[in-house]
Amino acid sequence: WAKMRPGDLDVERNWYFLDNLERTGHVAAIFMAPSLQRRIYAYAASIGVPEARLRTLFQYGPKGRDPGALVRNKSGHRDHMHIRLWAPDDMADVRAALGV
Repeated sequence: WAKMRPGDLDVERNWYFLDNLERTGHVAAIFMAPSLQRRIYAYAASIGVPEARLRTLFQYGPKGRDPGALVRNKSGHRDHMHIRLWAPDDMADVRAALGV
C-alpha cells in the first residue's frame, strides 16, 4: 500500500460524485482535507461551475473559508472522505445510527 498524495486524486470523477451526492438533497456533510477540496474546486471552476455554487459546496476554495459549506475539513481525511447522510424524521433508528 502506498499513501495517497493530492496529485493521485481523480478530480473529474470525484467532482462528478460530489456534485451528484449534493443534488440528492440527502447529504448532511462531507468531510475531506482542504488540499483535496481545493483541487476538486479548481476542476469544477475550470468546467464552468458557477463560483456561488462552489462556495456553498466547499469550505476551502481559493477565496478563503466558508464554515457552512457541505464539504468540510475534519482532521484525518487526507486520503479519503466521509459522507454523512440525512435520514427522515420518521426513521429515528436510522437517524440514531447515522448520528444525525
